[in-house]
Amino acid sequence: MNRQGAPALLVLSIMFLVFGTPSSVSAQSIKNAVDATTIFRQFLFEAEDSRAVDPKAFATLRAGLESADDELRLIAIRAFGRLERADAVNLLINSITDESAEIRAEVANALGQSVESISEPAGGERAELSVIATVHAALTSRLYKETDSKVRAVLAQTLGRLSFRNTQSIAAAEQPLSALLDMRDVESLHTLLGVVDGLESLTRQNVGRHSLMSETVEGLRSIVIGPMPVVENAQDQDTLARVRRLAMSTLAINGTVDRTIVESALSDIDPQVRRLAATALGAADALNDRAALVMAALNDSVAMVRYEALRAYGDGLQTNDCQPIIDILNTDDG
Repeated sequence: MNRQGAPALLVLSIMFLVFGTPSSVSAQSIKNAVDATTIFRQFLFEAEDSRAVDPKAFATLRAGLESADDELRLIAIRAFGRLERADAVNLLINSITDESAEIRAEVANALGQSVESISEPAGGERAELSVIATVHAALTSRLYKETDSKVRAVLAQTLGRLSFRNTQSIAAAEQPLSALLDMRDVESLHTLLGVVDGLESLTRQNVGRHSLMSETVEGLRSIVIGPMPVVENAQDQDTLARVRRLAMSTLAINGTVDRTIVESALSDIDPQVRRLAATALGAADALNDRAALVMAALNDSVAMVRYEALRAYGDGLQTNDCQPIIDILNTDDG
């Protein structure tokens, strides 16, 4: 981002006159200061610590947004997000096109934080004028244009955690996320994780008000069942496991697990995916061959999986036979 302005020391001199000296910067240190960025950074930290309750502190953070220094802009953006103030949205939105990928990601996160304590008006045209709608439009527009995988991940995560009450807005938030579920290359793993995380948040927040589109369900289903890309390093393997966990969790929350999904998840190499599958068995009374799946989960090598399977077993299957319970109590980690 190209920025033209007065030299940093002149800007700081003006700030000292208007705002005073930051409390932790002594007169001697200022006298000897050769790094104006360090002093301005302290101004930003103190403005954030004060929760920017007075106009001077708020103006300091606004000045940070206009800094030519990436680090200072990042501090100011992060501070605005932590303040959780809806009136910061219009100040932050312009920075979503910053040249720095790190800053674009932080802006997306800060926009979500800024509207965290409010919810969209229910129904009617007024919903389109709400600050939630403004953030929704900005995130969606950037998601379609963004090329950096990690930034796209944060955009998707934030889009999914917005507090919608209008069912049309919920569906509109789901659509761009659903369209990104078909990514299967290693380079897109970060984005895929953010997309599934966003869908899990969207589904969890709107239980009983919104059901996922069939295309979304199919995309999540294909993640659980596979195939997924083969990765070698431990970090990518962990990312893939987190993707499968979130996909399984989203399907369970949405009430769209079937026998194939649970059976596949119960054989996953990741114990957390298997635990989520066993948990889903407890709520899937009508699942075909549920008893056989529960018994398979009861024989898992990991205790947390067997625990969830035991809960499912006690919900309708424990009629005359207590032997599975006795067997678990007799295991070393039971």
